[in-house]
Amino acid sequence: MDRREFMRLSAGAALGLLLPPPIWGKGPEVVVAEGDPARAVRAAVDALGGMRSIVGPGDLVLVKPNISFARPPEWSATTHPVVVGEVVRMCLEAGARRVVVADHPLHDPRKCIDRTGIGEALKGMKKVSILMADRERFYQEVKVPKGKVLRRVKLLKALLEADKVIHVPVAKSHSAAGVSLGIKGMLGLVWDRGYFHRTDLHRTMAELATVVRADLTIVDATRALLTKGPGGPGKVAHLNAVVASRRVLDADAAAVGLAPWWGRRTEPWEIKHLAIAADMGLGTLSPEVKKVRV
Repeated sequence: MDRREFMRLSAGAALGLLLPPPIWGKGPEVVVAEGDPARAVRAAVDALGGMRSIVGPGDLVLVKPNISFARPPEWSATTHPVVVGEVVRMCLEAGARRVVVADHPLHDPRKCIDRTGIGEALKGMKKVSILMADRERFYQEVKVPKGKVLRRVKLLKALLEADKVIHVPVAKSHSAAGVSLGIKGMLGLVWDRGYFHRTDLHRTMAELATVVRADLTIVDATRALLTKGPGGPGKVAHLNAVVASRRVLDADAAAVGLAPWWGRRTEPWEIKHLAIAADMGLGTLSPEVKKVRV
């Protein structure tokens, strides 16, 4: 059952998002590519089997970056526009019939598109649209079968309708979550983010990851906001790296070790929502990592 079939058959249970991931064969669990942002994205995805192993001809693809703040790329509060542009370009090259770039903005949508550079990066690309989902009508409630705290959640309809989902979060610190990477970035796909902060933030984020399954996660660590996240401005480190994996937890676990967050080195198991996600069987905190330089 794909996501569109799920929409047709069920308006309540997120069964279509709970299918076990395909077996991809041998290869690295995570790739860390360093160098020019666009070339690093391509090298990381190629090392995982290439975009054509993920996106097929005719697919409707949702690309979910972090573009919810009206901040310039230099602040590292949002995903680098070059990274987003290259991911979208690769999806089109793989045969996607349409690519929707979507996020739930915290600031004025037009300012987010302009100041993040996302509008310019996607300018002129055919079969590509930007969805700044700032209205409740863009979301649909689904059940969270494995949730203990998060029993139901309103998810972005474009997520449920997509054939493939590529998550492209930025690497940054977060005042409540410690770090904001892939799992934290998934909050941009829900309507009521405030609920997560009013309850057990770490557990609800991990439980959200049981129903939001990206086919590919690419963490933009070209530069990282080490302090004053998630909105900045704060201390920014230029890491010139991207981290790619088919499992979001594996990508997060590898990305945590790339920089000192809040002035100290942090192990993946010290980030509570990552530890909970590992306990829920969503991946590993010690993934096999392949490093590539371009």
